[in-house]
Amino acid sequence: MGYKGPPVDIWSAGICLFAMLYGNVPFKANQIGDLSNSEQTKQEIEYKKDIVSKEAISLMKMMLQKVPSKRATANEVLSHIWFHNDEEGTDTKNINIFDE
Repeated sequence: MGYKGPPVDIWSAGICLFAMLYGNVPFKANQIGDLSNSEQTKQEIEYKKDIVSKEAISLMKMMLQKVPSKRATANEVLSHIWFHNDEEGTDTKNINIFDE
């Protein structure tokens, strides 16, 4: 089958984002070989609203759109409000993620 370009990259980034936010992957299988494209499209993704923000869910839904032609582009992903949300006056440009 081979590499299919940017829509596949957005899909992969969406899987990674889901895994980082939820701590697991959106599709379940006993082994990696069981996750063929046809198997992935049969499974519904469960987005738990009490764990991540509605903006994050919106972004993941755009990235994990099963129809590649309807999937978000890189520019659409980077323009999404989740990347630009300034919650409660927090300066998101100056967040320190490491302990001193």
